[in-house]
Amino acid sequence: MKGEVALVHEHGQDFAILAVKSNVISGSQSREEMVAFGRREFGVRTALLAKNGQTWGDQDIVNWLDGVLVEQLSWREFSVG
Repeated sequence: MKGEVALVHEHGQDFAILAVKSNVISGSQSREEMVAFGRREFGVRTALLAKNGQTWGDQDIVNWLDGVLVEQLSWREFSVG
């Protein structure tokens, strides 16, 4: 699997934002699996961000995402498997 992740350290908190397709957020099983993957792979709480702007995850991270320009996050590619 390949994708993009932004690892964030903000206000003493570490978390990951995974860029996903919109259909991942709309499917409850797929979004739960992606959040669990992010926690395992990156060792921090994880939220999802779709290309259309939809978000999903812990409410504090989602609220934080509403106030930032996601284009300015430090995105990097990851590859697993």
